[in-house]
Amino acid sequence: MTEAVKTNVIKEPSRIIPKRLDARTIAVKSTGEVIRVTNDHRIIYAHLEDQFRGLTNPKNIAAGKSTGHYYDSDENLAIKCDVSKSTFKKVKKDLKALGLIDWKAPKAKKSGHACEYFVKQLTDIAHNLEFIYQELPNGGPSYDHVRVRGLKTKKVKKATQPKIEESENGVQKQVHEQQSGVPQSDGDSSYDAVNNSEQQSQPQIANIDDLTYWRESGPSGFGFMEYGAKHGEAEVEKVTALIDQHYFDALTIFDENGVVTEEFIDALSGNDAPKRNDDGTLKKYGFAYAMARAYQAHREGKSEEEIMSSIPVWIKAAQTWHVPANLLPINLTPSESPIVPYEEEFDEEGFDESGIPF
Repeated sequence: MTEAVKTNVIKEPSRIIPKRLDARTIAVKSTGEVIRVTNDHRIIYAHLEDQFRGLTNPKNIAAGKSTGHYYDSDENLAIKCDVSKSTFKKVKKDLKALGLIDWKAPKAKKSGHACEYFVKQLTDIAHNLEFIYQELPNGGPSYDHVRVRGLKTKKVKKATQPKIEESENGVQKQVHEQQSGVPQSDGDSSYDAVNNSEQQSQPQIANIDDLTYWRESGPSGFGFMEYGAKHGEAEVEKVTALIDQHYFDALTIFDENGVVTEEFIDALSGNDAPKRNDDGTLKKYGFAYAMARAYQAHREGKSEEEIMSSIPVWIKAAQTWHVPANLLPINLTPSESPIVPYEEEFDEEGFDESGIPF
């Protein structure tokens, strides 16, 4: 008999998504923040956890297969997880808020540079999270971790909800019954009620990552129309305009050194967007600087007439250090002065009859 030939069976690599991430929302107990979980969150976490676990595996380090560090860029990770870059940035911020990941930003602020990632197992931080699942037709949760693991739960008596009574002077106050350790406000309850009402009537502006996601995804993006509804808008066009306005209000135009941020330049469109070379660098950095000054002036309440008259002055005053070094053509360095006459730059870019749109 011939000896059986052993063949190497190549197994398809797989990533593991923790079952508890099937929750619809997850609340962080220590901060009170509530995160809406999507498939993007599940896939991105699974990829980061898989890579981090492999790269920090002592056996891989000993075999010289890994340095023990996990580096990657947002651009690469977005492609690997099949999501847009803005979606990846939003999701990784959510995962950090949940305590699942963290990272160190690269020292050089150039696009494409990698962050060093650190990923935790869900079981290590689950004690600080509350998982809220969708209900099945029978009223039960779509996943019951406690039941599946055979764990026992301690029943907690719920404190009765406060009821509103009217005091002798006509001011409403909250009366707590059977409070069982429920903290009361130190201040006047009527003031608290009014203050809470005012906060609810003024919806918060979304963070820059959410606004970026909605600008790219449009009405199909999760939470797009809901955000508009919170701000009193129900039509797609008006919600789009609202998000666009909030986005530019939230953008950081200049960094602490007076340099125009790359995210602001990338956000400009139409007549406001500076022309670019094939490699993505700016043809005329002076125009980008002038647009930054114009938006900043608009944010400060300056009139359109005043802004328009100042644009040629800003273009002429622009220096190469006013924009990120990686956006300058290869023949320029941040220490050099402008080489394009501002009149030519201003005329060639052109503006429509309505001026600068804001």
